[in-house]
Amino acid sequence: MFRCVVTVSIFILLMACSSDKQAPSIPPPPVPQNQVSFYITDAPVDDAFAVVVTYAGISLKAENDAETYYPILDNSGNEITAKINLLNYQNGDRYLFLSNLEIPAGDYKSLIIHTFGCETAAGGSTDFCYVENSEGIHPLGTPSNKLKLGPIIIEATGIQEFTIEFNLRYSLVERQQGFAYNLKPHGVMVLDNRSLGHIQGSVDSSLVTAAQNCSEAASFVYLYEPLQPEQTLADSFDPAVDIDAPLTALAPLTSVPVVQNSDNSYGYKIANVDAGNYTIAFSCNAANDDPELYNGFVIPTPAQQQHNLTVSFSETRVQNFSATVLPQ
Repeated sequence: MFRCVVTVSIFILLMACSSDKQAPSIPPPPVPQNQVSFYITDAPVDDAFAVVVTYAGISLKAENDAETYYPILDNSGNEITAKINLLNYQNGDRYLFLSNLEIPAGDYKSLIIHTFGCETAAGGSTDFCYVENSEGIHPLGTPSNKLKLGPIIIEATGIQEFTIEFNLRYSLVERQQGFAYNLKPHGVMVLDNRSLGHIQGSVDSSLVTAAQNCSEAASFVYLYEPLQPEQTLADSFDPAVDIDAPLTALAPLTSVPVVQNSDNSYGYKIANVDAGNYTIAFSCNAANDDPELYNGFVIPTPAQQQHNLTVSFSETRVQNFSATVLPQ
């Protein structure tokens, strides 16, 4: 009996000693990385000769708020900046901003664009960021030299390309009575190039002057998410600024000016549109559409100049605006 007790005791002690030893840790599998490139483009703006921005890089913020910065680098790996006139990259033209970045796959809650030297006050430097219009050259500011955009998904496989589209008609805001400008995140979209299409079409010349206060300079085509029965098509506004806008007002995703072609016909093009369903509408009196405030413009003008359409990947969807649908 004594020998049995001793044997059991030794066994228990050995088990206790063994339990003190930690099992070898197994490192988690590495997060797959993908090669990702970013392009910059601009939807046409109607009242500027140049909109110049100097960029330093981007950062991605993960769900746990960890943020990783990806600067622009030269061929030797040194950090540099890129000074770009956005008006040089319109109607589908793009500037390769960052190329073949190695980025861990995952869902990121924010993409942040880092600018350089963008002053926020009138009288500030115009060396790196500025707006040039008929009144001269004015400083262009970004909040803390950052533009915080929406979420982005980096896939685990397949090379990815994104286009950062600056819709300056929405994101470029006049300040200090025209002596300075701000560039806002509102109107800046991050688009996955694997799902992009385009929309273009003609506009009957009679529509350009079909109603009061209409003209070529005031003619625009607006693109919306599909219109729901309880909604009305609205002019451009920023819901974060104009909190009193009607709840039923559907703000446009983007808008582009109608332009006269070399043969004197009229047309438009909306480049870089995510594949999907949309409502599109024409207005001939939208020259004074404030990008931040709801103006109550009637869209479409003339009446009935709206269509529902579907855009497919890599397709250029043609949608014309014809005077034949005008009310009798």
